[in-house]
Amino acid sequence: MTTSAATHGPEAARSVIVSRLRRRADAGVGAALNRHRSGFSEETDIAALSAPAVLRAYGIIPKVLSPAAGAAVTSDDVGRAVDAITRALCEHRPRLLAALYRPLAIIPALTEEQERGVELSLYHQWFAWCWTSEAAWRALRSPPAAVPLPLTGTEAELLVPLAARHRFLALSEPYREVRRAAGLVPSDAAHDLFGRQPGDVLLNHCRHARWEWAELLGRHESLPVLDGAEPGEIEAETDLLLFECPTDGRDRARGHRPSPVRLGPPLAVNPHRLSGSDRRHRYTTEDVGFASGIIERHLLPRYRVLATAHAALALAEHPRLGRLMAAATLCPAVLALAGALSSPWMRSVPVTGWPTLGTCAAVAGLAYAVGLVGLTVHGRSWALPWLLRVPAAAAIGLLMVTTMHPSWWGAAFDPTAMEIPGREPGADPPLGPMGVALFLAVAAFAYLLANARNTGVGIGAALLRASWCGAPPPRTRS
Repeated sequence: MTTSAATHGPEAARSVIVSRLRRRADAGVGAALNRHRSGFSEETDIAALSAPAVLRAYGIIPKVLSPAAGAAVTSDDVGRAVDAITRALCEHRPRLLAALYRPLAIIPALTEEQERGVELSLYHQWFAWCWTSEAAWRALRSPPAAVPLPLTGTEAELLVPLAARHRFLALSEPYREVRRAAGLVPSDAAHDLFGRQPGDVLLNHCRHARWEWAELLGRHESLPVLDGAEPGEIEAETDLLLFECPTDGRDRARGHRPSPVRLGPPLAVNPHRLSGSDRRHRYTTEDVGFASGIIERHLLPRYRVLATAHAALALAEHPRLGRLMAAATLCPAVLALAGALSSPWMRSVPVTGWPTLGTCAAVAGLAYAVGLVGLTVHGRSWALPWLLRVPAAAAIGLLMVTTMHPSWWGAAFDPTAMEIPGREPGADPPLGPMGVALFLAVAAFAYLLANARNTGVGIGAALLRASWCGAPPPRTRS
């Protein structure tokens, strides 16, 4: 059976899908997932999911959304419907592949079953996406005993990331809407997704899906289904894990990630998020722990300073005070760096007459002291942006500085009144202090660049971020 949507081409088929859901599925690595498929298209996927055995199981959705008086749909009813979808998918290989690669293809198929000209509501489409993704996940992880899986064990294992990704994106959608506006999927509809039952089943499923997809994305380089993903797409997919509303645009040039227009706050998956309670209770310990892990594993190694600061300051126990403390830490650090760079031409601070290098050291100490206060008050998440550490780069500079000949130290501090113990007069060093400083900066930059490229960052982005992170002195991580 081929739907009219499929017959009129992919654009007609995609037009019946709510744009918000379509953009969510296409964001990040969404486009890369189908690059290595041959012989399949959106039309063939829609046709595969248009079988009556599949569509019949979705007939319960209107009853879930608008139950008749005294006839609420139970969790058992929804469970049987999802199990029926799972069995239908396992009966036909192209059908299962369509659900894994394009679960939203079920929407044009279901639309064709409605009265002509009547489109499915937003809630109806979201339910169908969730149930299809859940069924595809179950087909791979716990296939029904009565129907053999139409895939080999190796194929099923390789396709698990597809099911995990779509399952997470579908289930997390109601947690992504701006709190002040009407929810994309209202809490009453969200809680009915798996039928009426005690407890928050959506929350448990979504948390499980988030951890599953995060674990798989953490080893994306070893996943064949992501072979065609560009560095920028991997980073955009990470944003989908960490933030509520990452930008949908992409810059395809050389695999660079896009400049985010609006990332939104970090994604909060907890009961308070759907109930719209006070922002002070927005993030639970589980939310903070998950976000911190994503930042440390994906953002910091790629030197994404601004995105890290954006997430970390929002996760702080007192966000507004945290931003003030961050500014109070950053300003003295910038002043100290500027003063150190100008010290060869400015031996003393104007007006005060204080030695430039000594004053810079004192200002740098103030920055560390303020940062320590911020860490104590705001906790671990606030400190994440300050952990852009490269121990090997720091070791390079430390090794070179501590092995300098005394004549270099004499040349470096001769114009000042600073006493250098054990300084001996001698010939001028072959490389002056500023030359040595430049050499150390280049060595540190080279390591930063190598580390960025080793973590999968695009060429242009790696050069830019290595320059940015190479500006402050490298910090070691305890």
